[in-house]
Amino acid sequence: MAVAIERVLTTSRHRLCQWNISKKAPSKVYCFNHDKGVRGLFHQCMSKCDCEYEFDHYWNEMMLKGSLHDNRWLQDLYAIRKKWSTAYNKDVLDLGILSTQRSESANHGLHGCSKATSSIVECFIGLEKLISTWRRAEFDEDFKCTQGSVDLKYKGSRRS
Repeated sequence: MAVAIERVLTTSRHRLCQWNISKKAPSKVYCFNHDKGVRGLFHQCMSKCDCEYEFDHYWNEMMLKGSLHDNRWLQDLYAIRKKWSTAYNKDVLDLGILSTQRSESANHGLHGCSKATSSIVECFIGLEKLISTWRRAEFDEDFKCTQGSVDLKYKGSRRS
C-alpha cells in the first residue's frame, strides 16, 4: 500500500495509524503493561514532541529506562518514525487532529443518523441530513473567515 500511495498520490504523505501502534505496543514491549513511566515516554514520542531533537531525547530515555535496546519491534518502529511520530510531521497542517479522531467523529455522527432497524432508505435520508448539517457548518466557518483577520492560536502556525 505504501508503494502505491507514493506512486499515485505523489503530493500526499502516508502516515501510520498511531491508534494501531498503541494497541500493538503492549504485546510487543512487555514492560509497557506494568511500567507507566516507560509507556508514558512512548506516548510522548508518538504525539507530544515538538521537534525531532525532543523526540530523540524521550526515545533514548524510554529505551534506557525500560532496558529496551534489544527490542526488535522498537528498532523497526524507530526506523520508520517519520511515518508515525508527529515530531517528524510539523511541516504538514493537520491542526493536531489524528486520523483516529476524524474517524471517531464521523462514526459518532453516523450513529445518530439511523438505527439498526432502519431501512436502507431511512439510512440514506439520515445520511443526507447529516451531510447537510456538515456542509452548513463549513459554510458558516467559511463566512466567518471572510469577515476579518484570523488570530493564529495553533502552536506552529505560520502566516505566509
